[in-house]
Amino acid sequence: MTVPTLDDIRAAWMRLPASQRDEIGLLAADLVFQGYLYGDLVPEKDQVLPDQDARDAAGDRENDRLNEIHRTVTGALPDLFGPDGDHPAWATNSHGAR
Repeated sequence: MTVPTLDDIRAAWMRLPASQRDEIGLLAADLVFQGYLYGDLVPEKDQVLPDQDARDAAGDRENDRLNEIHRTVTGALPDLFGPDGDHPAWATNSHGAR
């Protein structure tokens, strides 16, 4: 079994249509923005949103974006993650066919 490297991931990413890369990039940017609004990485005095309920809602959106990114990327790159419900070929080649 040869686990894909960062270069393999980069190559798979570059084979995606630009529109799909843009969609994933937008989700990633929103993930980071929601994390910024949530403020978990900064002291409370430096958080951009003063209201805890608003911060919690941003934290929920951050989690939603992470899940959406995961679903979108795994679906877009089946050579890396395998087809739906199965392992990728690179992970099963050394174990024989399933």
